[in-house]
Amino acid sequence: MACDAGAKPAPPPAPDKVPAKAQWVATAIAGPNLAYLPADSDLFVHVDVAALRASKLWSTYEHDVAKLLVPGFECDDAPLHDAATVEIGVALKTGLGVFVIRGLDRDKTLRCLHASAAARFDGDVVTVTRGGETAILTFVDAATMVMQRGKQPTRATLTEVVRSPGAPLAQDPVFSTAMKHLPPKAGVMVLSRPNSEELRKKSGQLGVPYQYFHGSLDVTDQPATNVQLKFALVFATTDQATQLAAMMRGQTSSPQVKQMFDRFEVGAQGDTMTVDIGMSEPRLASLIGMFKSMLSMQSSN
Repeated sequence: MACDAGAKPAPPPAPDKVPAKAQWVATAIAGPNLAYLPADSDLFVHVDVAALRASKLWSTYEHDVAKLLVPGFECDDAPLHDAATVEIGVALKTGLGVFVIRGLDRDKTLRCLHASAAARFDGDVVTVTRGGETAILTFVDAATMVMQRGKQPTRATLTEVVRSPGAPLAQDPVFSTAMKHLPPKAGVMVLSRPNSEELRKKSGQLGVPYQYFHGSLDVTDQPATNVQLKFALVFATTDQATQLAAMMRGQTSSPQVKQMFDRFEVGAQGDTMTVDIGMSEPRLASLIGMFKSMLSMQSSN
């Protein structure tokens, strides 16, 4: 699927340009927007690309972020140059993730995909295959792209998603209540669905039977804490949160932790254990380099 047997079809007629005012509105979106995210999403991630792009670190890590969010886009007009936000909903049982990317220029993005050997067009649906992973995407309006990735996405599974724009995940009252724990604004926010049976099974297998988790990541221009990460695990009882926090505090003073992070603080309040991490850019670069090295070793084995 990476490259057609014959010549690629000619690009479809360019859609009407978005009026200047509508473009500005699209790129000014702030805060989570759950439209198109399936009700069975176990994990929710919100990425404020516009905020991250404004940081000094963006030019260094844009390529890495793009590979995670929009693999297969290989041109100067990559979507993250224009994207405002990315919302992600991942269903563990089906192995499918839905990515809703807002603030794009549809014309420019389609031109990028037509120039890519990894893309295959079928009307208004595009299949992108890169490194063994397949993504299927379409535009629902002139500035919003919906993409499905993971375990065997198909045109049918994507069609089911785009036919449900009324924020199905937001209809879950338990999830909506848990969303109140997220900060008003952050570069990245993450939240697991509290009533997710799949996550409950996995947490039990890990020996840490938490109820759900939430967290945020911010990028600043403060040298000592270029990256600030806050994370919380919510347990069934106060004792579980207190015990895990005490165990983790015993590790925070180790030479390995001090070498990797500028700040690593663990606390517990009621049924919630919290972790507050701060890193300078050199420590971040070192940590990313370590992970890349580990992934490279795994892929070569």
